Amino acid sequence: MRPFFALLVLTLCPLVHGEAPPLQQWIDEAIQAGGGIVTVPEGTHVLDQGLILKKAKKLAFRGVNKERCILKLRTPADPSTSSALITLTGTGETLEIANLTLDGSFENKGQVTDLIRLDGMTAPAKAAFKDITIRDCLLQNFLASGVLFHNTEGGGVERCSFRDGGAQAVGFWNFSKDCTARGNRITRVRKAFDLLNSSACLIEGNEVGECETGVSILNEQPATDKERHILRNNGFSNSFLFVQPGSTPQPLTEANDGLIPFPKN
Repeated sequence: MRPFFALLVLTLCPLVHGEAPPLQQWIDEAIQAGGGIVTVPEGTHVLDQGLILKKAKKLAFRGVNKERCILKLRTPADPSTSSALITLTGTGETLEIANLTLDGSFENKGQVTDLIRLDGMTAPAKAAFKDITIRDCLLQNFLASGVLFHNTEGGGVERCSFRDGGAQAVGFWNFSKDCTARGNRITRVRKAFDLLNSSACLIEGNEVGECETGVSILNEQPATDKERHILRNNGFSNSFLFVQPGSTPQPLTEANDGLIPFPKN
């Protein structure tokens, strides 16, 4: 995706020391204007609640420097109720999140569940999220997912780094199709890529280390050969490839190092 954002550019002035920028306000203003660019200034920004991108189109949410633009959530009173750090909901088309560090750790050593959650199941019928790209971000310290796509067509995760996560770094779930994960580095996450009820996704050119499962593929309804995924030119450090027996076709694989078929009982 190479979106064109021309309607609104929010340039942020220097911040008062200790104050988090009103990012939600600027996001809402850009959405109401029909799109634009929201630029996150340098600093560690501790947010009182997760950011919501609702019914957003032609919107870019970008940091000026990945290493120095850090977003975190303040420790909630009840950590079990914590939301995602960033949630896309309602509808979404031609969106980009880029050049940010997303840190899910709390001061009490707890962690946020998901860092970026694309809740495409909230979209109107037959209106999946489209062309959503996460690029050049560092995502760390999460309980469940670094980036989780639901019902997204043409989603992408490019040149991101994931580390110290729980269930999966990247999840393409629930009717997601034609999604791509390319050029990412993933370390110390239980699953690098989780493909659940998704189709025709491409996993290419990624480096995966210290992950028990490199790729997990599962379909709760029978899938056809036309829906099979492609795994190409990835480097794994002795990680398993798990494919659900029976209803899920084997992916097309080419030049993947260190990806081991899951042992059969």
